[in-house]
Amino acid sequence: AIVKVKNDALLPGSFSITQSIEDAGGYTIATNKLDNLQLNALHEKEFNVTIPVTKPKLWDLESPYLYKLVTTITQDGKIADQYETSFGIRTIRFDANEGFFLNGKHVKIKGTNNHQDHAGVGSALPDALQYFRISTLKAMGSNAYRCSHHPPTPELLDACDRLGMLVIDENRLMGINAVHLDDLKKLLERDRNHPSIISWSIGNEEWGIENSITGARIAKTMETFVKNLDTTRAVTAAVSGGFKSGISDVIEVMGYNYLGNGDIDDHHKHFLNQPGMGTEEGSTFATRGIYFTDNEKHYAAAYDKKPRPSFYSIEEGWKFYAARPYFAGMFIWTGFDYRGEPTPYGWPSVTSYFGMMDLCGFPKDNVFYLRSWWSDKPVLHLLPHWNWAGREGQPIAVWAYSNCDEVELFLNKKSLGKKTMEKNGHLEWQVSYAPGTLEAVGYKNGQKILTDVVKTTAAATQLGITQNAIKTGKTDAAVLTVFASDIKGLKVPVAGNDVNFNITGPARIIGVGNGDPTSLENERFIESIAIKKVELLKELPVEDLTAGAETAVNFDDSSWGRAFKDDRTQEFGKKTKALIYRGTVDLPVVEKNAKITFFYKSIGKLQSIYVNGKELGKDLVQSKKGYEFILDAGDVKMGKNTVAVIATPLLKNQSWDVINTDAGAFQILTPAAQWKRKLFNGLAQVIVQPTGQPGEVTLTAASAGLKSSSIKVNFNSN
Repeated sequence: AIVKVKNDALLPGSFSITQSIEDAGGYTIATNKLDNLQLNALHEKEFNVTIPVTKPKLWDLESPYLYKLVTTITQDGKIADQYETSFGIRTIRFDANEGFFLNGKHVKIKGTNNHQDHAGVGSALPDALQYFRISTLKAMGSNAYRCSHHPPTPELLDACDRLGMLVIDENRLMGINAVHLDDLKKLLERDRNHPSIISWSIGNEEWGIENSITGARIAKTMETFVKNLDTTRAVTAAVSGGFKSGISDVIEVMGYNYLGNGDIDDHHKHFLNQPGMGTEEGSTFATRGIYFTDNEKHYAAAYDKKPRPSFYSIEEGWKFYAARPYFAGMFIWTGFDYRGEPTPYGWPSVTSYFGMMDLCGFPKDNVFYLRSWWSDKPVLHLLPHWNWAGREGQPIAVWAYSNCDEVELFLNKKSLGKKTMEKNGHLEWQVSYAPGTLEAVGYKNGQKILTDVVKTTAAATQLGITQNAIKTGKTDAAVLTVFASDIKGLKVPVAGNDVNFNITGPARIIGVGNGDPTSLENERFIESIAIKKVELLKELPVEDLTAGAETAVNFDDSSWGRAFKDDRTQEFGKKTKALIYRGTVDLPVVEKNAKITFFYKSIGKLQSIYVNGKELGKDLVQSKKGYEFILDAGDVKMGKNTVAVIATPLLKNQSWDVINTDAGAFQILTPAAQWKRKLFNGLAQVIVQPTGQPGEVTLTAASAGLKSSSIKVNFNSN
């Protein structure tokens, strides 16, 4: 183990390093110590400590076993510093002929690319939400995660370590100057103890240099730099500008971005000793729960079809890499939808359409295709839903995703035929719509093993809430799904009801979503604060502080001069006994429940303050802290408001003195609105965070015309 120690003292110091390894139960299984070490003042140095571990338990995908390394620095018999490092023990290997190996066992990489972005919270994910997302990907059958296209938050890597998910950790920008390499060094040194990481990616789609000698030289330099810091992992780069010359020729593990961008088979034939994998593949456009494309509404049908000549479907991409054992596997673009890149649409679409799951993590149908061929568990899934009022007698494309040998389809108990499932494929029928029950039966070795049923539902009559299990000790958030169902309890897949949320107990809602890529609804409802300064101050000299017509809201001050135009010297004070100042505050619409505060700053030695003709304070002495006045909603109006101040002037004692010329500002604090979200194709999501106080937490969902629903929220580990 490498220990970097820095002596912050101004004198040389002697110290000892002790390192102990604890197993998952907290028992120390190995230890070693370096004594009588020396370090000069303000110097740092790396020390190597060898700690033998016999018969270690290996970290793998099914049993991600973790150890803890405790590093202790002692000086003069006292602990000077201590640091804990989680780590795992495992072997990895990329092979140009046989793909990827973990602990000597061949593993086909079944990965997804992802941005750190989730409905309701954006990129500020609570730790529990990281575990929720990784668990959701694993349930789909995925075993690998590519951080696209920047270093991830450490909490994501912790989740991958603990749940068993392989990771490509990606650098943001290629380059070999000091800034580029220093950023790369920080990435490696921060993340290299995570057993989940199997490869460092030094760049992504650097079109300007990908196919040139410049790109080759930069890539080779960065690769060598990485190897000086970590020899245990492979180096890759994701290439999309054609797979010939440049970076493609020199990178340790070739990363192919999209079949349509070049001849991958031809490149492999020319570089038989270079391992490779699909770093991005498959980019189907899909809107969850939508099965007829509507370009006007920006909805893309959720069938896995090739969207354009240069992009291939999820199925086409997987078939390509599954059929080539020499490739390690592939990473789909993407696991989850994310904000931005609303391809093939633009505004008002605000999220991508690429995800296997939407922004909330609700599965699109492609999830079930992958689950069929990325896992060993029996799978059978029918699409679409069967609510097609107005399309009676019209053909509906019905697909089945399954890893069964055969699937038979029934409509209202009448067989529409049995079909044989192609490996890594799917099945299709054209069915004339009639309301009722669509049923699929899956067969294995001639025996019926699975069924999947979709039914025509009635209108929604009630709401329901379920809490998603999060397999982790993290308790900083809970993820809840809200849905609508009919009188028989069937979930209504086309429901779009407006739903309000209320929470009681020591917790708060931190975000809501529904996965609609075109939704412009608020995802957070928080108090808002508007600050509006007093502007356009004018002044008029007067004889005393007596209030007159000049404080009235509609007084004509057009002939007055600009305030503080004259220097506030002692001479000015001799000839000016008092002044009236008038300014304006331009306010937005003020809600009735808003709190309006005027933070006044003294612009006189003695002053009286008026807002829209109303006296707020009389004969107030100069205060460095200023004054706060709480106003009623009726005291102000939308648009121009008048502030008048009658004051004796502030004066300079020295020519270089600076006196206050700012009369202050109005703060409008509007409480948070009711949390709400429209169901999108039957679903919405609520993310709840505890405050840390004891007590029972209840979330209630309500919608006009529907029976409400409540749930006790559990923040304990599931």
